[in-house]
Amino acid sequence: TNIYYSDTDYLPAYHYILYLYGHSRESIERIYADINYFKLVVFLFHLGSSYIMLLFIRLLDTKEKLPQGIFYLLNIAVLYNTLVWGQVDEIMTFFVALSLYLLTRDQPRWTMISYLLAINLKLQSIVFLPLILLIVFFIYLGKNIKTFLLDLFILVSLQYLIFLPFILTDNLHMVWNTLFRLVDSQPLISANAYNLWFAIIGIDARGPHDTETFIVFTYKQWGLFLFFLMSFFALLPLFIQVMKRWLINSSQELFAPITVLTFGMVPLLFFFFCTQMHERYSHPAIFFLVLYSILSRKWYIGLLGSLAYLLNIDGVLRSLKFQYYGVIF
Repeated sequence: TNIYYSDTDYLPAYHYILYLYGHSRESIERIYADINYFKLVVFLFHLGSSYIMLLFIRLLDTKEKLPQGIFYLLNIAVLYNTLVWGQVDEIMTFFVALSLYLLTRDQPRWTMISYLLAINLKLQSIVFLPLILLIVFFIYLGKNIKTFLLDLFILVSLQYLIFLPFILTDNLHMVWNTLFRLVDSQPLISANAYNLWFAIIGIDARGPHDTETFIVFTYKQWGLFLFFLMSFFALLPLFIQVMKRWLINSSQELFAPITVLTFGMVPLLFFFFCTQMHERYSHPAIFFLVLYSILSRKWYIGLLGSLAYLLNIDGVLRSLKFQYYGVIF
């Protein structure tokens, strides 16, 4: 309950994970000494994401289910981020992937519960909100109002339980302060993300603030405009599909390549056009790009997406020890 008196910028759900891990060690010294074991905690979520991948693949009429699923389990870009760098993006990815699986099984209650946990882990999962709400909205239209109100009550109650320790100690305002501090916490044009701005400005994109003017508007305003514009076109095919399913009362499953591709495109557009992006913000897109590659048999999409992500994160950490980083990037 006192964690927000530190300089942490993590949201509450992640602190619960840290709390449990910390109490599994006998002392602060053991926490420091065994810190690499925490990577195994994140790796468990990677195993969970890989299992969800297999659940999706099981829906396909193919005899190659296991080899295809291993494509994500052994994905070097995901493993690099999780086990070499020790980052925790895979935890959020697990809950977003689980949300999609539950969504395609017409289980909006559990979809929203899983997604709520993702939001309480990492704020950038909010880019999936329009996607999930789009489908959930039309699912609820086919249900009675009591079901919707019950599910809404469950969601509010779960969020209340997550906040409860901070409410009881009158520290909830510190959670909100942290949440709002995350926005513009590093107002750079690019925080090590090899995206549109890095391509235009080059390595200097890591220096200037995104509040500087670029052709009438600021870099931040341009980034948000491009993100929302491109997201509209990315969401449009899925919106049309969901509308058709609702209007003609079709029994067509929501699990389709276009759904998966849209889930992969939105975080990529967020990463590519917005300012203040870190190198790891495209991490959740890899799951959906790999899954789309399996569905469409277009393997180059998953391979190129994974390679681009790997080169970006290694361009920062440089564990692969390339000889000419300055030339390659």
